[in-house]
Amino acid sequence: SSFFLLLLLLLLSNVELFSIHIPGIEDYEVVYPEKLHVLHKRNIEEHEDPDKQEKYEPEVQYRIMLHGEGVVLHLEKAKELLSPDYTETFYSSTGEEVTTGPQITEHCYYQGHILNEEISSASISTCAGLRGYFKLHDQRYLIEPLKLTDQEEHAVFKYNHMKQDTINSTCAVNDSGQRKVEVQVKASRSGVSLGYQRYGPDQDELRKRVFDMINFVSMVYKSINVLVELVGIETWTDADKIKVNPDASITLELFKNWRRSVLPRRKKHDIAQLLTGVVFSEEMVGLAFVGTVCSPFHSVGVIQDHSQNRFIVAGTIAHEMGHNFGMTHDTDQCKCPTVTCVMDRALSNNIPRGFSSCSQLSFKRFLSGKIPACIIRAPNPKDIISTPICGNLLLEVGEDCDCGTPKECTNNCCVAKTCKLKAGGQCADGECCENCQIRKAGTLCRPVKDDCDLPEVCDGQSRKCPVDNYQVNGFPCQNGKGYCFMGKCPTLQKQCATIWGEGKR
Repeated sequence: SSFFLLLLLLLLSNVELFSIHIPGIEDYEVVYPEKLHVLHKRNIEEHEDPDKQEKYEPEVQYRIMLHGEGVVLHLEKAKELLSPDYTETFYSSTGEEVTTGPQITEHCYYQGHILNEEISSASISTCAGLRGYFKLHDQRYLIEPLKLTDQEEHAVFKYNHMKQDTINSTCAVNDSGQRKVEVQVKASRSGVSLGYQRYGPDQDELRKRVFDMINFVSMVYKSINVLVELVGIETWTDADKIKVNPDASITLELFKNWRRSVLPRRKKHDIAQLLTGVVFSEEMVGLAFVGTVCSPFHSVGVIQDHSQNRFIVAGTIAHEMGHNFGMTHDTDQCKCPTVTCVMDRALSNNIPRGFSSCSQLSFKRFLSGKIPACIIRAPNPKDIISTPICGNLLLEVGEDCDCGTPKECTNNCCVAKTCKLKAGGQCADGECCENCQIRKAGTLCRPVKDDCDLPEVCDGQSRKCPVDNYQVNGFPCQNGKGYCFMGKCPTLQKQCATIWGEGKR
């Protein structure tokens, strides 16, 4: 399968840190996780130092007894969670920008499933005990450590048994000017002490909360072959860099302008999201532009950190990113593979797990129509952190192909057990690969899309279609209404729409 790579930059303003204890839990089961021995699918490459041991293994399994039933969590490290050039930025008391590049290759964030359960999922951190989310038998569970190690007491509770914010919400599209999406929420506190405090200097706790969120978002987006990499966190520790207004629409505009003028020269990224502790007015918790991923102007969103449950906030992040990808809200005609889908119109306490049939169709149309170049790129195998693992659908160092596990693999050209090409095969996928052989030179692999495009043909050497080329700048297009520039046909009407929004002249 082809994967798309999204580089996400997260900025934090007045975010609150919720206490480590589990608030408002009345019904939970105490479990003692047992770590199982896992035979890894591949050892570390021979050229690497054999004495170098990873603190957090690439693959782990834990058995717990839940409701009298043995449950085995099979977890694999979320290797693409952090970009190789991941950085963290904060500001000194004098306003000086401080950026560090911590080498967090030894992170402890995992994704996976329940062993021998076809419909299951898990997003777990193992930093100090097991903390996270898993789904089993259509029931969502959260697990939290009661002590600090992974094999001592843990609390496992059904998600619907949590005493949490009561949410009755809607999400509406505002089509005036630039298209935006508003997520609205009505919340009433349950009376349980939430016990939160300002982050202050506690960067480690802030990082854990953010990593938990992005690990969950990453798990969700893998279902549509999008790899979400966090390229950086910026925390406005001295003062907000924009006026974070309770009016989310104003904040979005200000953040859009700030991002455009400041961030591109500082950090390469595809989407920037501002996570804030400021309470938005009109019961809104999120706002984003629609269909704007890769845009130098509008590939942004603003999110209120509106719940002590990080997975609810992660669901909102995933929802707003979905709008950046051109997805609209689900209707009654959409088929949702889980109880709650990411693009549900109503924001609820149900943690979303996947995308509906409508969302997947919208995403495919967005890819074929807008062709967002920033995400249509495969990650470099050398950039993927941690030990290569055969069967994870990622092409890594030492692999010819990777079609998943033997049970999942449907590629007749790839040997799933070894991630090598079958005997006599030249390729396993790609526009210029047919029946495991590279297509002849001159075979059309990418037809002309529009007036400013050129066709591409296979070169007889590579499984991939050559780089997308286009007409020379100045070539007439759209019946003389415009002239090609860098593969596009800018017209006066299109330029007005880019700056002021559709329908503006």
